[in-house]
Amino acid sequence: MKRIYKLFSLLLALTICFSLLGCSAKSKTAKKKTEKNNSSSHSAFSSEVESSDFSSEMIDEEPVEEDWDDSEDPEEPIDDETVENDVTVQNSAAPVMKNFMGLNAIYHCYTYLPDKFNRNYSEKEADLEFKRIAQMGMQTVRTYYSPSYAYNKQTNRFQWDSTEMKAVYKWMHKMQQCKLDISLNAAWTYHQIYEKNHWAPLTGLYVEGDDNKTAENYGNWMVDSLKAMKANGCNNVKYLIMFTEPNKFTDWQASTDKSITEVSDPAFEGWLLFTKALDSALKTAGLRSQYKMVGPNDYGSLQTKEGTQIPPMFYQAVTRANDYIDIFSGHYYLFINNVTDDTVADVADMYWKDRINLVKTKTGKPFWIDEFNLNASNKTEETLGNYKELPLQLGVALAYGMNHGIQNLMLWTVADQQWPDNTTYNNDGFVNGVQRHGVLPSLFESSLPRVSYYGTALLTKYFGNGSVFETVSDYHASCEQNKNGNYSILVVNSEVSSMRVNLNFEKSTGKKVYYRHCYNEDKQVTTFDAKLIGIDKAIQANGSGFTDVIPPRSVVIYTTEKY
Repeated sequence: MKRIYKLFSLLLALTICFSLLGCSAKSKTAKKKTEKNNSSSHSAFSSEVESSDFSSEMIDEEPVEEDWDDSEDPEEPIDDETVENDVTVQNSAAPVMKNFMGLNAIYHCYTYLPDKFNRNYSEKEADLEFKRIAQMGMQTVRTYYSPSYAYNKQTNRFQWDSTEMKAVYKWMHKMQQCKLDISLNAAWTYHQIYEKNHWAPLTGLYVEGDDNKTAENYGNWMVDSLKAMKANGCNNVKYLIMFTEPNKFTDWQASTDKSITEVSDPAFEGWLLFTKALDSALKTAGLRSQYKMVGPNDYGSLQTKEGTQIPPMFYQAVTRANDYIDIFSGHYYLFINNVTDDTVADVADMYWKDRINLVKTKTGKPFWIDEFNLNASNKTEETLGNYKELPLQLGVALAYGMNHGIQNLMLWTVADQQWPDNTTYNNDGFVNGVQRHGVLPSLFESSLPRVSYYGTALLTKYFGNGSVFETVSDYHASCEQNKNGNYSILVVNSEVSSMRVNLNFEKSTGKKVYYRHCYNEDKQVTTFDAKLIGIDKAIQANGSGFTDVIPPRSVVIYTTEKY
C-alpha cells in the first residue's frame, strides 16, 4: 500500500513539473512573438513617410485605425490599489443638450496664403495634414479671416479673385472635403478696423471720424465675402465670429470691488456697434438665417461682489446683445500647477460655470468655449501638445463641458501653423513665425505626430452630433447618444493605479456590445502613419450596464459604434 502511495506521489510530481515547463515555454513563445511584432512595427516607422501617398483622394477615405482581434481582449490587473468608479448615466431624464458639437479646434486658413519667405507646404504636405485632421472627426474649425485678403490698396476696392482670396477658397474646399464646417473669425479685433494707428488703413473699411460708417463697411465687407465664397463653391461657412477677445486692450480688471451690474467695459460699445452692423447687413441681403452669429468671444474673468467670475463684456453681451447673437461664447484657459494635477474640473467649475448659468437663465441659447487649452505652471515646452498628459486633461474638460451643457469646446490649436510673412520669436509659442500650440507639429519641423494627437483624436472623433445625458461619476465621465442611436461613453482615469468602472444606465439600453478604445499615456506609441487608436476590447453589456478595469493614467472611450 505504501508503494502505491509513493508511486502515485511520484506521478503527480512529474505531472506538475511538465505542466510548469509547458507554461514557461508558452510564456517565452508569447514574449518572443511580441518582441518580433514590436521590432517589425518600429522598423516601418522611418520608411512610412517616404512610401505614403499624399494625394488629396486620401481625405475621402474612412479613418484608419489599428486592427483588433476579438480573441485578444486585454485583462487589466486588479490589485489592492485599484480604485472604484461608480458611473451612472441619467438617461431616464431629459438630455442636458440635444445638439452637442463636441471638441473642436482653431485651424487657420494659412495653408496656401502667400508668404514672402516662400514658406509654404507642398501639395503632398498640405494633404497629409488635412488627412490627419479629417480623421479626427471634428465638426468645425475656427479661422481668422482678414479684410486685407481682398482689399487692393492701389484701387481702393475689394478684389474677390486676389491671390489671397483664391488661397482662402482653396483651403475652404479642402475643409469641405474633410467634412468640416467653418467658424469664420471676421477680423481679429475691432481696433484693427477703426483705429487709425492700428491696422485700419490696410483694411479698406476705416472712415476717419465716422465709426458708424466704418461699422457699416464692416457689415457690407462680410456680406460681400460670404457671397464670393458661395460663388466659388465654398458652402461650409456656418458661423460668424466678430473679432477675437475684443476686451483684451481695456482696463476693466481694475474694478473688482463692484457688482457685475456696476462694471462697464469700454470695449463693449465698439463691439456692439459692429455686431449690429453685421446683423443688419445680413438681413438686408436676405442671408441672416444662413449663418449663426457667435459672440462676444471675450477672455478673462472678474471676481465681483456677488462672487461670480464673469467679465463685464460677457455680462453686457448677454444682457444687451441677445437680439443679435445666436450663440454666446467666451475664452478661458485652464490654469493648473502641474500637468499631472487632477484639478481641471475644479478650475472649470470656478471660471466656466458662471458663464454657463448666465446664458442659460438669461437667454436659453447655446454657449461655446470657443478658445481654450491648458496652462501649467511647471510646463517647459512651448506647447502642451508635447505633453503625453494633455489628452487626460482635455478629457476631464470635455466631460465637464458635456455634463454642464457647453455645446462646443474649441482647442487652441489642432496644428502648429506658419503665420504668413511672420518671423516672430516670443513666449507665446512663436518660433520664426510658426505658432506652436498644436497636437500636430508643423510639417516644417516633423511629419511624426505628437503623442497627444492620438488621445485627443479619441475625444474629437467619438463625441459631437448627438444628445448628452448627465453622467454622475466618482471621477470624470460623460455620455452621448448620437443621431444614429449609438452611445459613446468617456471615462478618464487620472490616478496612478488601475480603475474599476462600474457603469450603470438608469434606463436599460438593451444588451449592446461596447467597443473600447484606450489611450494610455505611458504606453502610446507615435508613428508616421498616424493610425488612430483602435478597439482593444469588446464588452457585452447586460442592459443596465457593465463593469471594466482600465489602466492608470488613461482616457477610455466605450462606444457601440464599431469602426
